[in-house]
Amino acid sequence: MNKIKKWAPYLLSAFILAIGAYFLSQNLDQYLELLEFSIPTVLILALVGVLFILGNGVNNYVLYRHLGAQVSLNESVGLAAINTLANYLPFAGGMLAKSVYLRKRHQVPYGRFFSATLSLFVCLISANGLLGLLVLSSWFLRGDPVQPILWFGYGVMFAIILILFVPIPERIIPQRLKKSFDSLTEGWQIIIKTPSLFLTLIGIQLVMMVLSALRFWLAFRLYSQEISFGQAILFATAIVLTQIVSLTPGGLGVREGIVAALAITQSYPADIAVLAVATDRLIATIVFFILGTIYTTILGQDQTKREFEV
Repeated sequence: MNKIKKWAPYLLSAFILAIGAYFLSQNLDQYLELLEFSIPTVLILALVGVLFILGNGVNNYVLYRHLGAQVSLNESVGLAAINTLANYLPFAGGMLAKSVYLRKRHQVPYGRFFSATLSLFVCLISANGLLGLLVLSSWFLRGDPVQPILWFGYGVMFAIILILFVPIPERIIPQRLKKSFDSLTEGWQIIIKTPSLFLTLIGIQLVMMVLSALRFWLAFRLYSQEISFGQAILFATAIVLTQIVSLTPGGLGVREGIVAALAITQSYPADIAVLAVATDRLIATIVFFILGTIYTTILGQDQTKREFEV
């Protein structure tokens, strides 16, 4: 049973890739006609992938400093690269890898790290929901039709932040668990009691959403699909949900499914949307593996050196 659970994500990934390869082979002529291959576009997509890692690194630097870890900016970027690389393991191992590193290297308690990270993730979903609602509102005001499912979906995303403010009476928490509960809420308290930190982190994440939107905008154009930047932002804000469902390494198939569903609501062919996202994924994956491998070596050697000196 354990072996099945261990290999299930990879088997599912292989199945998804096999279905994709078969469908691609059946429609190859059509896709080649649509393809407008451009080396500058591919290079820009790769560059945006690098900027995405740098953005995550800056986010790490700001957050972990407030959690008590004296990380350097280069170390923070390295953790972002390793995190992305580790997410290609089953069930997204990036968060676990960072928590272990910060605990061993900077003595950041697991509870504080996980609390802050999960709380920030909830805030990010809410911010993306708000951004999506703003895009939908701009379309509505200029008279463009907006499907109700989009209002509902982005409304739920925006409202999810309310769960962080639901009061939990201390009397219902067993005394023996109170210390653990306080540890699990410590990270959120650090964020909410430091408005400048909260706004800075949300600002960084919104910039990264713009980078994600640029990736989609360029990837769709590789296949002759003229999407607006507003539509690209809508796609970018939705894929944050990929991190919730991680049945396959790197969320393979989940991101493609989300964008395909949104593309249908915008009257774009779902198969072309999947192909565009897959192309973007391929280019980004190459960038992430290169940077992740380099920084795994660098930070590993640095940790070994420090242990030797001690």
